[in-house]
Parts: sequence; C-alpha cells; structure tokens
Amino acid sequence: MILDHDLHGLLRVRLIDPSPQARAAVERQLGTPGQPPVGEADLVVRFVDAVPRRGRLRLIGVEEMGFTDDSFVLLRRTAAGTALVTMPLDALGGSCEIECDRGIREVPLLIPLINLALVNKGVLPVHASAFTYRGEGIVAAGWRQSGKTETLLGFMAHGAVAVADEWCYITNDGSMYGIPEPVRLQDWHLEQLPQHRAAVGWPTRLRLGAWRAADGTGQAARRAADHGMPGARSLSRALRAAAPRRHVDMDPSALFGAEGWSGRGHLDRAFLLLSVDAPDVQVAPIHGEEVADRMVFAHQHHRLNVLGTGLAARFAFPQRHHAAIDNAEELERSLLRAAFADVPCFVVEHPYPIPIETTFRAIEEHCG
Repeated sequence: MILDHDLHGLLRVRLIDPSPQARAAVERQLGTPGQPPVGEADLVVRFVDAVPRRGRLRLIGVEEMGFTDDSFVLLRRTAAGTALVTMPLDALGGSCEIECDRGIREVPLLIPLINLALVNKGVLPVHASAFTYRGEGIVAAGWRQSGKTETLLGFMAHGAVAVADEWCYITNDGSMYGIPEPVRLQDWHLEQLPQHRAAVGWPTRLRLGAWRAADGTGQAARRAADHGMPGARSLSRALRAAAPRRHVDMDPSALFGAEGWSGRGHLDRAFLLLSVDAPDVQVAPIHGEEVADRMVFAHQHHRLNVLGTGLAARFAFPQRHHAAIDNAEELERSLLRAAFADVPCFVVEHPYPIPIETTFRAIEEHCG
C-alpha cells in the first residue's frame, strides 16, 4: 500500500506499507491522503517487518537512539519489544527516506521534519494560528501557550474561517496554508465557549469534570502534605501527573464544521501574542522585523528535540552534515522578515488563562 499526503502542493509525504495505527496517526496530523501516488515524494516513510542492521547496534543514551555501521536510528518501545526508525537527517531537504519497524504506531518527529524540509524549499512555517475574518487573513503567532488557540477560538465564535491552529505555512506570495492537526480544547475553554460542548460530547465532558475534581483534590492533598499528613504527598504526586489530561483534542472540521475550516488563506495582518502578569489586554503596533526576529527563536525552541537528535546523529557519524538543520535559522529569519515586512503587525499582551472574548474584542479593534 502506498499513500501520498500532498500538503497543498508544497510538499509530498509518502507512506509505504504503513500499519493501520501508523496510518491513522499520520492522518490525524496531515489529513486523509489526496491524489493517487505520482512522481517523487519529498519525504518517504517505509514500513518494514524489521529495519536492516549492518553490524552492531551501538546505543546513544538508554533505549533512545543508536547507530549501526551505516545508519543512525531512533529506538521506540512497543508491545513486541524495541522498534527501530532510521533517521537520515543528512538527506533531509532532498530525497529523504525513513524506514520504520512495522510495530511503530506513529512517525517520530514528523511535523518538525516536514517544517525543516519546507524551510529549505523556501516555504515559511510559522508557529501560529491563522484564520480569515471578514475577508482579511490573520496570523496569531507566539511562544508555546501564548494564546494562539484561544485567539482562533475567539474569532471563530464571531464567524471566522480557520486556516491553521498550530502551524501556518506561508509562501512568498503571501498565501498561507494549514494542516488539519487536532485543536486542543482545555476544560476552561469550554467554560468560556459553551457552544463547543455539543461537539465535544457528554462522555468527554464528564471525564474533564472528573479530572477537574481530581485537581481540586490534588490541591487539598498538597496542603495536607505541607502539614505532614501521612500518604498525602504520594496522592499529590499521582494527581499532579494526571493534571495534563484536562483537555480534549478535536478534529478542526468536527469542531468548527466543514464551512468553518478551509486550510488556506492570504496573510494580511499579524499579531504577536504575549502572556503578561496583569489583568488587562493591550494591543499596540509593532515592527514586522521584531515579530520576525522573535519568532526565529520561538522556532528554534520548537526544534530542540530535532537539534538534540541531530547532535546524536553527528556523534554517530561526524562526517555527515545536516544542511537542512544547519541552515534553518538563517533561512527562517530571511523568510520571516520578508513575510511580515509589508503587513500591519501588532503585539498583544494578555493575562493567562486568556479571557477569550475580551481578547477577541481588543484584537478586532485593530483589524480591517
């Protein structure tokens, strides 16, 4: 079985003989495959019964990474044991083929690898939500947990059409594209936006309510632990580990409806989002170059996992160069400055958790 995922004509990802689990995982990230396989793919992921090994498998770290005589590999634990994934980072940006043991349930580092390949093709990935509102294409960019999804949700509640939630891809003519990655709804999002409760469904709402109650119990357990109550510290640790479960990941089409998701638009205006230790929301003009220069480092932070993997690969094979990784910062800086040079840009300072409706109204005053 050969499946091609064509990302708006910008890049083609090809899966060869994927397991049902791996195929489903990629579809959650990239959407369903489009046209039948044709031509060359930018990134090929081949699933095999066992990744070939030439020579010993030498480990880097404990069950994390390793290398054979000719390949750098990632190690993943599966029900059947340790599975291998070849990671030819030196080929990224050209014709790159990854081999995975069939037990792998998802392709490691898929989105970061796609982003690096696109940068090297002159396409700009921006860590941002994006949407079209009253005919104007808007990007809301920032660091992790800076309010990108909340800004998208606020504008969607007032008739916007979604382009992207996590990564927006911008070409040199200002066109912007998104991939249908799941939108992460926090439990407090649903408190502010009750219209989405029906899409989430009552079983999930019950689960979120249970975890919220558990979080309240955890706070009481932490107070009890501070006073030396036996067993309270263990309970507090267990409940703290469960805290990240207070969310649900939703397919954007299911959340916004078919008419609310387009995956494409045009960049006309940009907002840089910052959380602040203050109760109010403020919006002010900012130079596009400052937005660009800040986002360069936000993107580097997002690549830390890939950068660490690349250093391990260079440890394994010092003579191999990773041009797609090494050149990414300067290429991105150039693309970012070009993208934001001629569009109005603003900085948005808001409290966190973000008041969605208040932030929408503050930003809307600077639209159109």
